[in-house]
Amino acid sequence: MCRILAYLGPEASLATLLLDAPHSLEVQSYQPREMATALMNADGFGAAWYTPRATAPARYRSVLPMWADENFPELARPLE
Repeated sequence: MCRILAYLGPEASLATLLLDAPHSLEVQSYQPREMATALMNADGFGAAWYTPRATAPARYRSVLPMWADENFPELARPLE
C-alpha cells in the first residue's frame, strides 16, 4: 500500500516526519492497520525535499523497505 506525506511548515527533521511518530510511515510499512490482504509492505521507499538554493528537489531512494534500510535513520535525523 502506497503512502504519501507532504509537509509545509516550520523546519522539522525528516526523522520527525517519517520515523518518530507512534504510527509513523516506517511503522505503517511493517504493521499496516489498513491492509486487509497482507501483513506488511516490503517494498522500497523514497523521500524528496527542497533545499533553499536548489531548483530541483534532493531525493533518497531505496529498494529496501524503510524498516530494513540501515542508512535512512542516520540520514533522516539531522536532515531538516
